[in-house]
Amino acid sequence: PTTYSTLNILLQDVPAGDDYFLLCLNSTDGVTFGISSRFTVSNSSSSSNPSPDPSVPTVTVSGTPDPLKVFATTLGPASNGAHGLLYGNEPGIWGVLVMMGAAVLSGVWTLW
Repeated sequence: PTTYSTLNILLQDVPAGDDYFLLCLNSTDGVTFGISSRFTVSNSSSSSNPSPDPSVPTVTVSGTPDPLKVFATTLGPASNGAHGLLYGNEPGIWGVLVMMGAAVLSGVWTLW
């Protein structure tokens, strides 16, 4: 899998405030990949815009924080990052097939 030590974050329409933090997690299984330290968002008129790092992806965060709102930002796929559901799992497939065959055979034998 691809890992990054930095990530560009663009804040749009995020209100000024203290104690913001970013949480990177897989919303499917709940695995947390990283939590940022707490930071403050100030008014745009009183801060400068740093230049982004062109070698890493940019994530855009917009709107007010709402913990009940479903959200997600999808990063681009990594080349060769994931296998298919059954690709490369031949022993597991054979195990399931043998167990299903044994269950069917046992049922037929019981009814015979």
